[in-house]
Amino acid sequence: MTKVSPRSLSSEHAEPVPSLTDRVAERVINARLAIESRSKARRRPTLQDSTSSAEEREVQSLKRVFRDMGHTYRRYRRQTGGPVVPGLRDAAYNFRENPSLPALVGVAAYLDKLQQANGLFYHAPDVPFFWGRGDGWVAAGMAEMLRDLPANHPQRARIMKGYTAMMAALLKYQGKDGMWRQLIDHDEAWPESSSSAMFTFAMITGVKNGWLDANAYGPAARRAWIAVVGYVDQNNDVTSVCEGTNKQNDLNYYLQRKRRTGDFHGQAPVLWAASALLR
Repeated sequence: MTKVSPRSLSSEHAEPVPSLTDRVAERVINARLAIESRSKARRRPTLQDSTSSAEEREVQSLKRVFRDMGHTYRRYRRQTGGPVVPGLRDAAYNFRENPSLPALVGVAAYLDKLQQANGLFYHAPDVPFFWGRGDGWVAAGMAEMLRDLPANHPQRARIMKGYTAMMAALLKYQGKDGMWRQLIDHDEAWPESSSSAMFTFAMITGVKNGWLDANAYGPAARRAWIAVVGYVDQNNDVTSVCEGTNKQNDLNYYLQRKRRTGDFHGQAPVLWAASALLR
């Protein structure tokens, strides 16, 4: 078997702007059209209906995201020229494009070397911190891979075990506000939007596909979605996105990371979560 040494989950210099594949872009566009069509078919609520149903509120929430952020994918492609995704993300996207590639070797290496007993992933083998977006890439990557991995694949059970262990940990560490912290297991860390959107995407995908118990994870995923949408500002930008972060064995280094607004590391995952809701 090919030997793979997992590097850090992401870094200041290695972490690129996240890619949205053409397939995801098409799904987002189709979902937006479906939302608009469904909304038009509904009667306009009257004053007596001021307490609209949960379904109506969710439709309006989704419609707002697609309306306000519909330009994100086109702007991303213009500014970056295309996707570049390292590490575990490579494995998930490469596997989708060509299932014959040995992408699962890389995934197994990350699971074996970086996943801890609590289900979360260290930022790097020598950095014992659960940095939010680093773990977010793992959650999203495993969810995407499990969607395409055949049920009888010999590595599916291994990846599913890692995925469900991670989701159980995230359920435990979700804040009362529906968000996850910049350092997942540190209550003093600030709520971070890009990782929360990635975890929302992974959790919604698990519930929709029956990998996670809907009674336990469905309400958590819904709280997360509602919370994440609240971080889209009046300029259609996602706020409280952690700046690119290299590995460093220093707690204060992580706690003092700066917040960004409109960073594509946050913009794209919000759209992923929205598209997962509408699959």
